Amino acid sequence: MSRDDGPERDLEAVVARALARGRETWPTVDVDAATFATFLKERLSDPSSDLEPHEDLYLACACLSGVAGAREVFEEAIMRDVPTVVRRISTEADFIEDVVADLRLSLLGGTDGRPPSLESYRGRGPLRSFVLVLAMRRAVDRTRRKKEVVTEPDALPDRGQLDPGIARVDAADLRIAFLELLKEKLLALPTRERTILRLHIIDEVPAEAIGKMYGVHRATATRWIAQARELVFTETRDAMQARFKLSPATFASFARDDALGLDAQLSTFLGGAEVDP
Repeated sequence: MSRDDGPERDLEAVVARALARGRETWPTVDVDAATFATFLKERLSDPSSDLEPHEDLYLACACLSGVAGAREVFEEAIMRDVPTVVRRISTEADFIEDVVADLRLSLLGGTDGRPPSLESYRGRGPLRSFVLVLAMRRAVDRTRRKKEVVTEPDALPDRGQLDPGIARVDAADLRIAFLELLKEKLLALPTRERTILRLHIIDEVPAEAIGKMYGVHRATATRWIAQARELVFTETRDAMQARFKLSPATFASFARDDALGLDAQLSTFLGGAEVDP
């Protein structure tokens, strides 16, 4: 027996368990075992992880593989709540109908030469949450005003206005380092936290709506948003202080809201963030 046989056998066990859960959850959908195994293995970012793929991945595989009856099940079990989510953005019947139709096409057929959005579902959470997040984003994209986040060096106050502790470091260097570290820490967040920040900061989706999408109370969603923002800022601050030997007071002077605009900077980097609850 080779040394690789153990991990490979473990992977096959993961596939077997996922297949069994999928068939139990979606008994009217029949996906070939080999087809599902290939589909699942392509989406396991870390085969050695203890995290089991969600059983909804089985339904996604069935829809994308053209299994008979799969899309009807998807429509009834997953898409049925989309109009309710879209209605929070607009109650106009034509608006809701258009968003639902566009989302359905994007999920199952792809648009503008892109593959179906359902391809990006990795089974890290319920398929319903994944679809409702996309529905909210599509609705907001149709109604929100366009934003332009302009990052200019002049956004920093004059050097004379900065804390004396910054005088020994070039302000431009500080700003470049801050933005680099902010992006690094933001991209290191778990996908759900990035998605929540993106919905809240860029799309201006209220915490109550985010909470309903994830099946939690508004207070919980509010706490998630605050914790994600605080984590990014705290880790960026700690890295800046370590790199430039800045005191807490000096960093606070540099990073005050009117100098950097934390949410504006976050929105710059969140524009292309992955959406996958």
